Amino acid sequence: MLKTVESYLLETKYYRANKCYNNYMSCNNYYIGPSGPSGIGIPGLVGATGATGPNGVQGPSQRGETGPTGPAGLKSFIIEHPTNNNQYLVHVCLEGPEGGIYYKGVGAISEGNSVTILLPDYCRNFGYEYTVSITGIYDGVLRSYAASPIINNQFQVFTEVYTDTKGGRFQWLVIGKRCDIDSEIDKGCEIKGQGPYAYT
Repeated sequence: MLKTVESYLLETKYYRANKCYNNYMSCNNYYIGPSGPSGIGIPGLVGATGATGPNGVQGPSQRGETGPTGPAGLKSFIIEHPTNNNQYLVHVCLEGPEGGIYYKGVGAISEGNSVTILLPDYCRNFGYEYTVSITGIYDGVLRSYAASPIINNQFQVFTEVYTDTKGGRFQWLVIGKRCDIDSEIDKGCEIKGQGPYAYT
């Protein structure tokens, strides 16, 4: 029965004295065979996470604008400036305790002491409680004007007529109402929307 190299070495004085396998092999001229196949290694544990690097430099702050809030807020909007390309126009909505509408124009009394002003045909079905305001346009003569109630979608404007003069020109403004709203409400109700555009 053949002995293995290891068992043979254990029996020799040289190996017991020196405890050196490599020296023994070189002294006795034993043949070392080829290396066996590599074993399958087991992956090591994952290393600890490195420290977080320093934060970068903070960028420049932008200019902030605080919008209006609460009952004092305005319903504003921005439009292009009609004469300055480097500017905007900021306008706000006209407010009131009703859903209001208006119509305006310029009229003239060229014959007699009155003229009839016609409103758009849909006005009769669009609003109610119309009021009329007249502002005279000065032409060298002082005049007073008065307006009739709106009936059948039209109203009349009257003035005094002086000798050798006409009735003059005027501006008219008609304001009406589309709907009524409850302008005072208790705080226990449900509020929808935000800021000046909140509603119930």
